[in-house]
Amino acid sequence: MRQGDILIRKIDKIPESAKKSENKTVALGEATGHHHTFNGQVQIFREPKISMCKTGQYAEIENAVLEHQEHRHLEIKKQVVEIRNQRELSLLSEVQKVMD
Repeated sequence: MRQGDILIRKIDKIPESAKKSENKTVALGEATGHHHTFNGQVQIFREPKISMCKTGQYAEIENAVLEHQEHRHLEIKKQVVEIRNQRELSLLSEVQKVMD
């Protein structure tokens, strides 16, 4: 599933190194101040230290909605997911984060 610059991918389980977070915002807009935030029955987990190989954000979702001010709300039913910021390759520079 996608919402703007966020990719949500179903996984089997959350890594043991990830810790529970009370913050349900999974991405902040750099240019606009908009944000991707979960509402509903969801528990967010984050890696304490994020490397280039790890995404660092996960969620156990019972029934939740991912909201954003400029995108259609995304309803998600029971599943465990990894939350990624999408990346793009620019021919003039390096791999960079997609800007929403």
